[in-house]
Amino acid sequence: MTRRTSRSAIVFVVIALTGVALAAEPAIYSYKGLAIRGYDPVAYFQDGGPKQGDEQFHHEWNGATWRFANAANRVLFAKDPEKY
Repeated sequence: MTRRTSRSAIVFVVIALTGVALAAEPAIYSYKGLAIRGYDPVAYFQDGGPKQGDEQFHHEWNGATWRFANAANRVLFAKDPEKY
């Protein structure tokens, strides 16, 4: 194996391992698995401000648990989570 081939192989392995490490990170920041500290993301748009979500109204999306103030907000979020 030539010196250039060895370097190429090492670079490939480093890039591949970096990709695996980055893929393991959740796409959404959450604290102990709870997104935006349990606040209802839909309430910011529907009610004009923050509202604490209720444990009974939750939805799992993108590696985190999202809570909602009511069932209607949970349904809206589930239909189009990236909107919120």
